[in-house]
Amino acid sequence: MRTAERLPVKMKEILRNITGMVGQNDVYKAQK
Repeated sequence: MRTAERLPVKMKEILRNITGMVGQNDVYKAQK
Protein backbone atom coordinates (compact mmCIF):
# COMPACT_ATOMS: atom_id res chain seq x y z
CA MET A 1 0.00 0.00 0.00
CA ARG A 2 2.87 2.41 0.77
CA THR A 3 4.29 2.02 -2.75
CA ALA A 4 0.86 2.95 -4.13
CA GLU A 5 0.91 6.08 -1.97
CA ARG A 6 4.39 7.01 -3.16
CA LEU A 7 3.66 6.51 -6.87
CA PRO A 8 1.54 9.69 -7.28
CA VAL A 9 4.33 11.75 -5.71
CA LYS A 10 6.89 10.35 -8.16
CA MET A 11 4.50 11.00 -11.06
CA LYS A 12 4.03 14.57 -9.83
CA GLU A 13 7.82 15.03 -9.72
CA ILE A 14 8.17 13.63 -13.25
CA LEU A 15 5.38 15.89 -14.52
CA ARG A 16 7.03 18.85 -12.80
CA ASN A 17 10.34 17.98 -14.47
CA ILE A 18 8.65 17.69 -17.89
CA THR A 19 6.82 21.01 -17.47
CA GLY A 20 10.08 22.57 -16.24
CA MET A 21 11.92 21.36 -19.34
CA VAL A 22 9.14 22.70 -21.57
CA GLY A 23 9.28 26.04 -19.75
CA GLN A 24 13.06 26.24 -20.28
CA ASN A 25 12.52 25.42 -23.97
CA ASP A 26 10.08 28.32 -24.32
CA VAL A 27 12.51 30.67 -22.56
CA TYR A 28 15.34 29.48 -24.82
CA LYS A 29 13.21 30.12 -27.91
CA ALA A 30 12.20 33.54 -26.59
CA GLN A 31 15.86 34.49 -26.06
CA LYS A 32 16.66 33.48 -29.64
